[in-house]
Amino acid sequence: APLRIIFLLYGPNKSPVWRNILLNFNKLSNNKSDKNLISNNFSLTLLNNKKELGFPVRWNVNNRDKLWNFNLHYFNWALEWIEKAIENKLDLRFLNINILIEDWINNNRFGRGDGWSSYTISLRIRNWIWIFRCYPQIFNNKFKDSLWFQICWLNKHKENWAGNHLIENLTALIVGSLQFKGKEAEKIYNESIFLLRKELEIQILEDGGHIERSVSYHLIMLERLVEVALIIEITLEDRPFWLINKIKDMTTWAEKNKLRNGFFPQFNDSALDSCSKIEDVINFSLSYLLKTSLFNNGIKGLLINSLNQKYNKTCKNNYLTDKDNLNICDFPDSGWTIIRTNNGIELCFKNGIPCSRKFPYHAKSDLLSFDLYHNGNPIFIGSGTSIYGNYYEREFERSSKSSNCFQIGEYLNNKSKENINWIETVDIWGNFRAGFKPKPKLRKIIKINDNQFILIGSNNGLQHINTIHKREIKLNIIKENIIELILIDSIACNNKLAWRQLWHPGTNISKKLKDSIKIQLNKQNEKELKSFISWYSYGFGKRAKRESYYLSGSVNPGNSEFSTKLILKLD
Repeated sequence: APLRIIFLLYGPNKSPVWRNILLNFNKLSNNKSDKNLISNNFSLTLLNNKKELGFPVRWNVNNRDKLWNFNLHYFNWALEWIEKAIENKLDLRFLNINILIEDWINNNRFGRGDGWSSYTISLRIRNWIWIFRCYPQIFNNKFKDSLWFQICWLNKHKENWAGNHLIENLTALIVGSLQFKGKEAEKIYNESIFLLRKELEIQILEDGGHIERSVSYHLIMLERLVEVALIIEITLEDRPFWLINKIKDMTTWAEKNKLRNGFFPQFNDSALDSCSKIEDVINFSLSYLLKTSLFNNGIKGLLINSLNQKYNKTCKNNYLTDKDNLNICDFPDSGWTIIRTNNGIELCFKNGIPCSRKFPYHAKSDLLSFDLYHNGNPIFIGSGTSIYGNYYEREFERSSKSSNCFQIGEYLNNKSKENINWIETVDIWGNFRAGFKPKPKLRKIIKINDNQFILIGSNNGLQHINTIHKREIKLNIIKENIIELILIDSIACNNKLAWRQLWHPGTNISKKLKDSIKIQLNKQNEKELKSFISWYSYGFGKRAKRESYYLSGSVNPGNSEFSTKLILKLD
């Protein structure tokens, strides 16, 4: 019904006037090309998976992977074509994006198929706008009407329950409505900007992180907010103070979470390639905050330059007031701590609330796990995120077994070592769901000196079996290239339980270091070492196999402590 009403009210002859803004986005001459390079063997590689699409494009195929199909409808790939063409100063006319946009319009009925998911529409609205602004020669009334119908549809189908999806909806509506003149566009803008301000108060935590507690989604949200802020300033000559404050807090948070070599903590769903590079997002944001040009690439660079101001290119970042004291960065609301040392060590320890009760979609059962890096190279790291959907790989990557944590199990039936129910401290289920979500009971950070640190944490994740687990991690810098890592896991319980302490070496460390880790783990007293094949996900669909380990045993009622010490000679 809402769709029919929209169509009647805003038919092809009643779409609003297209604003005359962002003129410097035009990267083409006025010459036109009718040459069609799209053929019946047209294919795309998305999520590192190539598929033949043909032409006309088969936009909706039932047996195609759902996430892959969503990415097809996003049109992110088309924007990437334009970004590369701008970067390499190529003529965009021969990309034939206009033919693919027209094909999408012709073959996707209103409200039907994956292309009309609200999240999908949000991304496509944004991408089409940048395409039309860079490539105005292809813009016509058919494209304008379709874009406006999608904005109206999205305005009636916002995902009010869906965390980062709602922010995507609102930012798309704000950017989209500002492309048009007229009362209805103004109404959509005013409603969306009001809701965005309200939602940011809910979704941005006190420590500056996003409520879903994922660095990659935080970076996506920050990038969207900066785009919105720039469009508002370009179009309305306004810099909302509340939006500036949220962008400032999120940028500071991102800077503190930036690890060496472009890494960031990969707790929860945080695929490295699911967002722009952390350095680029930070510089993009600072360019807006400081009115400078720290970022000049592609569409985002064009947005910055569209402000048509004189930028001070030497302007320094003055937002990180404690930039000189980054060796301890604690994020009590986001739920982890980062320790940095002078010899290039970065230790990330997850100890806090695992996810939002309202938005649990990207949670993992990785509480009290750690990742360890040296000069940006992971020495120990969890499996990361390589896939969404109801697959074995997804189930494993959300489980405790995929991270460097300590896990408790209950013996079943005959008390056999092979018949154990391993407990997930976060009650994960399905593709994005979570039931019981533990609360932290102890969070303690001790800095003895610049070379000695202790992290301590515990939560109530095992209270249903009357058990308490406390983890203590000691990091000692012995020499420039030698560190001591000590894990102490303490258990207080009422019944006999199984336990395992999981270790996942990085895939790029030397064979000598791998062998040393295995030998030392094998020498731990009264502990059984087992190995299994796992993987590290360095992006969606990108998995590198590795040998992982766990020390295991049983614990009797009462109080017990298990200590593991490794001396690591770094490459």
